[in-house]
Amino acid sequence: MNRISLQIVVAILGIVGVVTGIVGLVTGVTDKYYGVSNYESKFLLDSNLRFFSGIWFCMGIWMLYIVPTIERQKTTLRVLSFPVFFGGIGRIISMFAIGFPPALFIVFAILELAFPLLLVWQHKTLPASLLRREYI
Repeated sequence: MNRISLQIVVAILGIVGVVTGIVGLVTGVTDKYYGVSNYESKFLLDSNLRFFSGIWFCMGIWMLYIVPTIERQKTTLRVLSFPVFFGGIGRIISMFAIGFPPALFIVFAILELAFPLLLVWQHKTLPASLLRREYI
């Protein structure tokens, strides 16, 4: 096992993530996989919900971890913010594709779409010494 093998495996996983992410954003529950599998869609949706809840849980832990040094966590905050933002875009696509969810989920979408504003806020809180060192 060498570096190139690891890079190939990670690249393949990245491509799978990008492709299935786009398909999921575009098709939602109308994805043909849900219709052609031998399982009721509720089992597949439950599995996906639990999978994404696990990811969300880990992102929450990661966010809590960066709180003490937030002014030095530009890259980490970006890595955490953009997936949430694109999740909000997914919610908006869903609203237009199949209808509006309960009000709480509309609030979630608004909060998710506002996540990149954390980057602006973080930038404004940086001390001048960090700005000069180009931490941002």
